[in-house]
Amino acid sequence: DDWGKLRRVLQYLKGTRHMKLTISVDSLNILNWWVDASYNIHEDCKGHTGLILSMGKGGVASGSWKQKINVRSSTEGELVGLDDCLPLIL
Repeated sequence: DDWGKLRRVLQYLKGTRHMKLTISVDSLNILNWWVDASYNIHEDCKGHTGLILSMGKGGVASGSWKQKINVRSSTEGELVGLDDCLPLIL
């Protein structure tokens, strides 16, 4: 149930208001990108891709979207996810 999930997230955020979000930069010359994909999670059997950019501690940019094609394995899903993210990274 989506309302239950939303309620749980809001309860978590309310309970962690006192915690500080810390973002820092180690070096302006080093960008760390992480890309991950999930296999066959949508109703039409397509995967999902996400990426995040960090320059030290904490993420400064992120994205997440449904993959455009169906794949036959989780490894192929990871490759499709990386291919989808490369234009953003480069």
